[in-house]
Amino acid sequence: MVARTVTSRSVLVETITEMERDKKIIEQKYEEVNRLNQALTIKIRQLLAVQETGKAILSVLDLDHLLTVIMNLLSNVCQIQRALIMLVNEKEQCLEYLHGVVYNIDIPDNVKNYRVPLIRVSNILSRVACTGRPEYVPDVPASRDLDESSLLAQTKSTSVYVAPLITRSKVIGVITIDEIDGRGIPKETRETLDIFTQQLAIAIENARLYRKLQEQMKELQRSHALLSRAEKFSFLGNLAARLAHEIKNPMTAIGTFIQLLPRKYDDPDFRKNFYSLAMEETTRVNLLITELLDLVKPRQSLFELGNLNDLMDKMSLLVSPQSNAKRIHLRKDFDPNVGLIWMDSEKMKEVILNLLSNAVEFTPEDGEIRLTTAHLTNKGRAEGVRLEIEDSGMGISPDHLDKIFDPYFTTKHRSERHNGTGLGLFIAYTNIEAHGGTIEARSTEGKGTVFTITIPNRARGGASDEAA
Repeated sequence: MVARTVTSRSVLVETITEMERDKKIIEQKYEEVNRLNQALTIKIRQLLAVQETGKAILSVLDLDHLLTVIMNLLSNVCQIQRALIMLVNEKEQCLEYLHGVVYNIDIPDNVKNYRVPLIRVSNILSRVACTGRPEYVPDVPASRDLDESSLLAQTKSTSVYVAPLITRSKVIGVITIDEIDGRGIPKETRETLDIFTQQLAIAIENARLYRKLQEQMKELQRSHALLSRAEKFSFLGNLAARLAHEIKNPMTAIGTFIQLLPRKYDDPDFRKNFYSLAMEETTRVNLLITELLDLVKPRQSLFELGNLNDLMDKMSLLVSPQSNAKRIHLRKDFDPNVGLIWMDSEKMKEVILNLLSNAVEFTPEDGEIRLTTAHLTNKGRAEGVRLEIEDSGMGISPDHLDKIFDPYFTTKHRSERHNGTGLGLFIAYTNIEAHGGTIEARSTEGKGTVFTITIPNRARGGASDEAA
């Protein structure tokens, strides 16, 4: 009986001992699981922060805004109170303030204005920028490796961690976080910062490139504006010179006849020639002034539905007196499928009449001028119209063909009894451009010239559409 009692007590003691041992093991496992869970939570927070940083890099290009977003993420993940970013100024060979976060207060001026030469290796910021290796100082007041005039001394840091910002194997700056309560900077925080620095460097570099691109674009726009202004003044100078020249010649001729008129008034042939010359030169000056006004202050386009075939037919009737006088045959080949198109009828009249007048002027007697229109389609969808005016005149030399749409350029000469201001084809070109179309010329010397105009379909607001 006594032996049995002793045995039961021994078993009970062993059981209790095993339970205590199991309890300790369970507590250890629990602590390990809890530690792993905390570490996992930190990693998840790090990954989420890295993901958000990546989104910011892709969606935000303004450097100040981008840095604010990233530094706020860093502050939330690492629970830090102070962080600064210093960038390398390659021209000045120094580090200078770029951005900072200080909990609950504004960045002091001495921090914003802080600069340190890269060659000052006693300064931890410069040293990290030069070596490209991070440094951790757990006890700043006790450290002998820090410059007493450094930013850390000024801000009364107790511990500091400085990491380089590296992109494309090049240090572009440093980021520093510090504490002022003596607790030090945890290893997890430093590891998180190391992860951030890679993306932060890329973000800063991309934002700087974007800012540089913006500055270059602004400079290009300024240069373009200056060039346009210079071209405008040059254009106006040429315009004034051309206008003076073109008006002076007819005025000189008219003036000469006026001086001779008192002595030859009774001469009927003189009076007839004077009247003919005065009318011809006055018409010429009036035409020149009209073209110059159209050029300097073009009329705003007014698009309406119109029939291009009818317009071509009407313009051919206007030049028929001149063409009939030279026995020129006007051959018309109009595509009935052209129908109605959106166009500025007045501007198209001006273009067609100019081309037809030139064709009649340069086509010899008993020649032929061909007028054609065509409906353009692509895979059954209407795309626009094409019109051509082809003459059988003297043609244009290859040296002149690429210049005929330039202002003031003309192949007409008064000695050949052709009156040209050099503005007609230029105005025609701008009028076709206003329709979103194109105008081209093909020519063979001695055989004639073909002008081809293509007008795309467009809606009233300017979008491509099939005309009704």
